[in-house]
Amino acid sequence: MIYLGNWKVRLVSCSKLNPPGAAKYRELGKILVQGVPEKELAEARQTAEYKDSYEGIGTELAKVPKDQAIKACKSSLETKK
Repeated sequence: MIYLGNWKVRLVSCSKLNPPGAAKYRELGKILVQGVPEKELAEARQTAEYKDSYEGIGTELAKVPKDQAIKACKSSLETKK
């Protein structure tokens, strides 16, 4: 469940950078784990893999210029037609 830590930190970061989109980021988070039992998610969040992934991606995201990060966050909410 490395992807879980990876996506969670991205969604949390985007919620902070783009507060008007926070509800949409939470909704994306729910979609990503849809169908996964809460117990399994809770256990995954306690693993070293999850924590390492979360921390590692968070560190890398912090290096991205804020304006670029906000642009990327906003584009992740755009729907493609």
